[in-house]
Amino acid sequence: MNKKRLYLNGCSFIDSEYILNDNSPLSNIFYKYGSIEHPNSSIKTSVGGHSNEAIFRRTYIDILKNDFDFVIISWSHPERYFITDLLNDIDYNILKEESDKQIGSHTYKDRIMYGYEGQIPYHTKNGNEILKFEPKGTDDTIFYTLSLHQLLKLKGIPHIFLNMGKLDEKVLFARESWIKFIDSKNYFSINPADSILEKMKFSYVEYLQQLTGKEMIKDVDIARLKKEKNIDEVLDLKTDNPYVRDLAGHPSELGYDLFCKDLYDFIIKENLV
Repeated sequence: MNKKRLYLNGCSFIDSEYILNDNSPLSNIFYKYGSIEHPNSSIKTSVGGHSNEAIFRRTYIDILKNDFDFVIISWSHPERYFITDLLNDIDYNILKEESDKQIGSHTYKDRIMYGYEGQIPYHTKNGNEILKFEPKGTDDTIFYTLSLHQLLKLKGIPHIFLNMGKLDEKVLFARESWIKFIDSKNYFSINPADSILEKMKFSYVEYLQQLTGKEMIKDVDIARLKKEKNIDEVLDLKTDNPYVRDLAGHPSELGYDLFCKDLYDFIIKENLV
C-alpha cells in the first residue's frame, strides 16, 4: 500500500504523536508528521482548546489551499465558543499575513485565528453566556460537517469525521432529515454498520470511559455550570480507568493504542484507502 499524506485536525483529545507513532497501525497508511513543504509528510493542526468552529474554519481554508490524500476531522464538545475579541485592536497587516499562510498555525499560542477568541469555560475573560448551548452547539457542528463533507467530496479526498466530544443526541434525532446527507461510511464509530444517526451520537471518549463503567464528564466547568449531578464529588475521585489519563477523558497510551486500531480497522473495512 502506498502511504498517504494525512491532514488531521481536532482538539487536545487527538493532539498526540501516538496517532502515527511506529506502533500505530495507522503509520502503515499515512506518512509521519512533518512540514507542509515536504510532500511525503502528514500534517496535524489539532491543538488543545479548539472549538468545533475553530476546527472547521482552519480545515476549510487548509483544504482549499493544499492537496492531501486523506483527511480526518475530530470534533470536540459542541459548547465551546469562537467569537471576535472585542478587546483587541485589529492590525490588518497581521490579518493578511495569517490569511496568506499556506497552512494555518497550529501551536498552542496561535490556536485561534487572529482577531478571534475561543476557549472552554472559565479559561478566558468572557462570561459563560456565550457558550454554545443546545441546540446551537450540535446544530453548528452538523453544518460544519455538511460543508466540509461536500468540499472534500468535490476535491475527491477520502475522509473521516469522528466525535471525541459528545454531540446532543436529542438534537441529532430532531435533525435526522439534515444529517442524512452525510455519507455513513465517512463517519467513524466502532460499529461500521451503524446508521449516520448512531455514528454521530457516538463519542470515542465516552466509549473509553464506559469500558470500565465510568460516567462521561464533558468539560468540567460546563458540567458545573449546568449543575450536573455529583460533579464535585466525581472530581474528587482519582480516575482508575487504564484507557484515559484524566477525568476529562483524554486517552492514555493504552487508550490511543485502542483508538488507532479501531480507526485503522474502520478505514480498511470501508475501503477508504
